[in-house]
Amino acid sequence: MNSIYKTIFKNGSKTYYYSSFFFPPKVKEDVFKLYSFVRVADDFVDTIPQKKEEFYEFRKLYERSLEGEKTGDILIDGFSDVRDRRDFDPSWIDAFLNSMESDLYISS
Repeated sequence: MNSIYKTIFKNGSKTYYYSSFFFPPKVKEDVFKLYSFVRVADDFVDTIPQKKEEFYEFRKLYERSLEGEKTGDILIDGFSDVRDRRDFDPSWIDAFLNSMESDLYISS
C-alpha cells in the first residue's frame, strides 16, 4: 500500500488511524483508501481559502473512473478499486460529492 494513504489517514484522524491497527490487512488497506478519498474531498471545500478548482478537477477525475478509466490519481484510482470490489452504490458517492460541492457555496 502506498504511504500517501497512511499519511492522509494519520494526519486526518489519529483516533481512527490507530484503531485501524486491529483490522485485517486487506480491510485496513481498503479503509485507508476510502478515508483518503473522503478526507481530501472534504479538505478541498473546508480549507480557507477553498480549493474550488481542485475539487472540481478531483470530481471530474472521479467521474472518469466510473467508466473504468485509470485516472493517474492514486487516491481516486485506489478508491475506485475499493468501490468496485465492495460494490458501493454509486448514489452514495454522488451524494457525498454533492454535499461537498454544496459546502463551496455556503456563506458563513
